[in-house]
Amino acid sequence: MARTNEQLTQQEIDVFQEFCSAHRIISDESEVGQANGNLIGGYIAFTWREDITPQTLAVAFGVLRDRIVFYTPARFEYKKIADEDSARANTLNQWFHSSANSSLFKDGEQAFQISPLFLPNSGAVKLRQKPSKMR
Repeated sequence: MARTNEQLTQQEIDVFQEFCSAHRIISDESEVGQANGNLIGGYIAFTWREDITPQTLAVAFGVLRDRIVFYTPARFEYKKIADEDSARANTLNQWFHSSANSSLFKDGEQAFQISPLFLPNSGAVKLRQKPSKMR
């Protein structure tokens, strides 16, 4: 469908976000996420002068795949869990980067590989608590 206006609609943004999530494409507010959005959205909306739909995204994906930046599997797993419970993810992130964490990786891919192990089971808030004495 030919573009009817210059601005992206909320529906186009939602379709884009859903597509990116399904394909592990970084589409957050980071520099990389914005670059991906500009690349894909610009290709569809300005080069093709088409609306952003699941169909146009699928075609653009095939053409642009080698220039798109994707989440690694570990980062994507962390993102899925964090999206479900951002408060727990934020607490865990603060703990990871605090002085209380003296043994686990704080940055990089290793940190993202470790993080999902804590979130589903332990409740990130409990990480700083000392174990209670058994009676």
